[in-house]
Amino acid sequence: MLHEAEAARLLPRDAYALHRLVWRFFPGMGKRRFLYRADYAPGGARLCMLSPLPPQCPDDLPQDRLCCAAVPPDFHRARDYRFCLRANPTKRSPEPHGRRLPLTGADELLRWLRRKGEQGGFLPGEDVRAVPEAPLPFCKPGCAPALHHSVQFCGSLSVRDPETFRRAREHGFGSAKSFGFGLMLLTPLSPPS
Repeated sequence: MLHEAEAARLLPRDAYALHRLVWRFFPGMGKRRFLYRADYAPGGARLCMLSPLPPQCPDDLPQDRLCCAAVPPDFHRARDYRFCLRANPTKRSPEPHGRRLPLTGADELLRWLRRKGEQGGFLPGEDVRAVPEAPLPFCKPGCAPALHHSVQFCGSLSVRDPETFRRAREHGFGSAKSFGFGLMLLTPLSPPS
């Protein structure tokens, strides 16, 4: 956890600036194969990453703040988990080459998560809540400023197909994965099967 002053200096709240910072942890990686999310809270912030390769902390960042751990081989073999997912749930507008439109209604958001579960080998629990967050600014040089719609899904889930679930989690859920969305944080509720 970075303290508040350190977090303000090191973890930008702009999605594009944070995207550029995280890429620095993976020098030489051609295609993005990692997911990340930044959590900001009063008093500090943390950056979580999931990657098949260990991150390399850039020299100009505090080396003592990087903690790496391998995902145990049986981690995705539990049947039930608590989860937290920051996502950018969207749908395509109907016109040709339509842009992505944010989903906003509670029922619409939970249907989105259930679809992701069907595709990703899991079933969201009845306790899942979808909480809209403040939109994340996206300021890429040379482009008009934009906002990424952000929703935090938290609750429990049951795994239906462990291998499909593992692959889906490693790939991420929803759009804007390059900008801090799609990483599902998990805590097993049951032992591996």
